[in-house]
Amino acid sequence: MAKFTITVHRTGTQTGRLQYNGTTAFNCKCWWNPDARIPTSPHDGYEALVTRMAESRRKAVWLRDVPGYQGIFIHHWPGESASLTLWSQGCILVLQNYTERIYNEIGSQGPDDDPGRVFVHDVAPAIYLPRRPARTMVA
Repeated sequence: MAKFTITVHRTGTQTGRLQYNGTTAFNCKCWWNPDARIPTSPHDGYEALVTRMAESRRKAVWLRDVPGYQGIFIHHWPGESASLTLWSQGCILVLQNYTERIYNEIGSQGPDDDPGRVFVHDVAPAIYLPRRPARTMVA
């Protein structure tokens, strides 16, 4: 059984909510490059491990085996003044304080602990749901 789960609820084209559940639980806003959205996760999620990114040495959570991508992470983003396309080529971005919280909690796992799971879901806002056609009453 995984020690933690992260669920990304994609509620817009480039924004959503990240829900973390481990020994603590919290929610935060998240972002991604709308032109490089990773596929929704399989029913059992993506396997996830804590790491540091090779080039930048940023603290991150690595998502293993994302179809069509290599090196997909959950990592920090400086905020809305920074370009999504420069910071994400499929990665899920969160603000620094949330990256630290996730990394510090997951990083306390031992090497023999089970990896966590990351679930990515698209959530259609109600305004975008197709309307049912009106029923005509026949007398």
